[in-house]
Amino acid sequence: MSTTSTPFKPLRAIILSFDQIDLIDFTSPYETLYQARDPATGNRLFNIQVAGPGTSPQDQNADMSTPSGLPFKQHIGYNQVLEELAEVDILVVPGSNWATTDKLTHWDEFPVRKIIKEFAALPSRPTGTTNGRPPRVLLSICSGSFFLAVAGVLANRRVTTHYLIIKELEALCAKLYGSGATEVVRKRFVDVGTLDNGVRIVASGGLTAGFDASLYAIELITNMKEAERVSEVLEFQWVRSEGLI
Repeated sequence: MSTTSTPFKPLRAIILSFDQIDLIDFTSPYETLYQARDPATGNRLFNIQVAGPGTSPQDQNADMSTPSGLPFKQHIGYNQVLEELAEVDILVVPGSNWATTDKLTHWDEFPVRKIIKEFAALPSRPTGTTNGRPPRVLLSICSGSFFLAVAGVLANRRVTTHYLIIKELEALCAKLYGSGATEVVRKRFVDVGTLDNGVRIVASGGLTAGFDASLYAIELITNMKEAERVSEVLEFQWVRSEGLI
């Protein structure tokens, strides 16, 4: 009697991009997740897509740019992400410089905010996995935590951001949730906790701390051994104890 195994299906990672996204906020999770492999098969663990505001093929070919002037393109539009959100395993929310972050934080119609809200409200996956799928992860990088705050997912939690704007995030969270409701700490990364629907939130400190947080996300999805293997491939010295777990 012959048996057939279920073909490996990569996990789906979406990186939410926008014009003036920070280069390292964008590339640190991209490269880290790209290097991850499924421990059982050795296949690349993630299918990574960059989502942006374009809705037509012409829009999607238009360049966005980082503050340092590097152009980049999106793979898919925000609208498609919203339509396919239940299929997403890890949603990455990078940040920008302070001027852009502050502007987007106060833009009520910022599509990234809506995507985060809907991701955080998806129906729970059953305990364990669904067809081999792990619990979902919401990963913010640097000032991306400001977008998590205005999406309403940081009440009564600990979080981090770039150390230069900790006071600003404290003030925003106090305004949104009440004084002292959210603790903002200076760490390479923070395990923010699990939402009622099972989404695990991880936040990084500034810039290259995105590597640390992304490695921790890989640990959550696979295991410590795979996260350590990826850190070696990157030749990045991951000091896990510098995170708050």
